[in-house]
Amino acid sequence: MKLLFIVLAFLLSLNPKPLEGPTCLVNASLTLTSQANSAQYLGNNVANAIYFNTTYDTQIRIQARVTTLSGSVNSPRFYPSYSIDNGSNWVDIGTGADLTNLTGDALTLESTGHKVSGWIALPSGAIGATILFRITQNGGNASASPVIASACIQTK
Repeated sequence: MKLLFIVLAFLLSLNPKPLEGPTCLVNASLTLTSQANSAQYLGNNVANAIYFNTTYDTQIRIQARVTTLSGSVNSPRFYPSYSIDNGSNWVDIGTGADLTNLTGDALTLESTGHKVSGWIALPSGAIGATILFRITQNGGNASASPVIASACIQTK
């Protein structure tokens, strides 16, 4: 019996945090009114950021359901970013340019449907007990207004 507890303790020490479901920043229709061609909070609203404890995590991914596509020609997209100073400065995770569904590090707003990025390695600076994350929107044309029905972050 003692050996069983030792083995169990060892296995838990390898990754004590189980994979959890995504944390959604938006769970209702959100219009990205006149989305700008610059990095902004999701919906240009600072409330759309959330703290995570990523002490035992190594990867992140984002997902969204786009219900109205963007008419912008500036590669409208979402990608994850993090901050270690309460949102004063943001660091992008990945390139923010690979729009390949299920494997890329960003989500396109040029088509409708459920979009999921690939798992992206967390930079060392994004690992800690209180790291602020957001989904960054970029690539609008200041007139197109895409609509999303959900936007979520997941770490493991």
